[in-house]
Order: sequence, then C-alpha cells, then structure tokens
Amino acid sequence: MPNVLALLASVGWGSSDFLGGFASKRLPAQVVAAVSQTAGFLGLAVALLVVDSHPDGRDWALGIVAGLLALVGITFLYRALAAGPMNVAAPTAAVLGSGTAVAFGIGFGERPGPLALLGIAAAVVAIVAVSRTPDAATDDREPGHVRRTLVTAAIAGCTLGAANVCFSRTSIESGISVVAIERALAMVVLAIPAWRARPARSDLPRADL
Repeated sequence: MPNVLALLASVGWGSSDFLGGFASKRLPAQVVAAVSQTAGFLGLAVALLVVDSHPDGRDWALGIVAGLLALVGITFLYRALAAGPMNVAAPTAAVLGSGTAVAFGIGFGERPGPLALLGIAAAVVAIVAVSRTPDAATDDREPGHVRRTLVTAAIAGCTLGAANVCFSRTSIESGISVVAIERALAMVVLAIPAWRARPARSDLPRADL
C-alpha cells in the first residue's frame, strides 16, 4: 500500500509541476504559489470534515516547520519552472527532494536494500543526464542561465524534501491535519507578496488562474 500511495503522490506532484510551470511562465511565482496553496488548503479543509485528525503539540510544531520549508520550496520551484527548461527544473527538484528524504531516513536508522541503493544511484545519474539535454545545452539566453535554474530547483527540492520529512515524523492520529496546517501557513505568508506582485485584472487570463 505505501508504494501505491507513493506512486499516486508522484503523479499528483508531477501534474502540479506541469500546470504550475505553465502558469509561472506568465505570472509571478509568488502569485502561482499563493493560488496553488490556497486551492490545496480549501480541498484539505473539506476533507477534514470527514477524516478523523487529532494533532498534538508536536504535530502542530512539525506542521509549522513544514509550512515554512514548503513556503520556500514551492516559491523556488515555480521560479525555476518559469526561468528555465521545465524538463530540467522539475526532475532536479524531484530527485533532490527524494534524496533529502532518503538522507534523513538513513540518519534516522533506516537501511535501504541493495536494489533501493541502486535506484538512488540511478536517480543521481539521471539528474546529471537530464541537465545535459539538448534543450539545456542550447539555452543561449544568457551564460549560466541553466546553471542558475539548476541551483534554484535544487533549493526547491531540498526544502520540499525536508517538509516531507516533517510530515513523516508526525503521529498517525494527526491524519491530514498537519498538511492543512502547512498549507494554511504558506497561504497566509504568501498573501502579501502575492498581492503586491499580482498583475492587473486585465492581464490575468482565466486559464492561468
């Protein structure tokens, strides 16, 4: 069951990256992040009405830390998707996000088997390969552009991965409430910069929203 849930989560994250990347090409990253976090919070708020969630003080603290990390991560992710090739930014963030979780897992005493270690090594090779695609190699908008995209995506991946680690350390009884806490915090903190960066109403196509 954990593998099935992880696969569904990956499909959700990938779809989010794809749609958010398109929106970030035309809208400020703060606006895209704020809208996406608000949409996520509203969905979680509805789910909380039917899902039992009983967070304790530790769960609240982890949710707040996760919110701060996700706030940085999602903003940097959309900046990377807007600035550089999507096929470089998204895989970089995804692999480093997974790598951060793996590193913390090993630190907490988990010991991956040989096949899992082989998969981790393959992911490291993949991130190097994807950053050297023809799209990246021929990106001549300015020297170092792809390199900056990789750095921005790396920051996004590491912080989002750390946020997932926070989620993994919460109690079973907390349910989805910790994710709602994270979304609520990100939504509130992003509200002011998103409002300041918002385009004129006439420049906000409904498709982007």
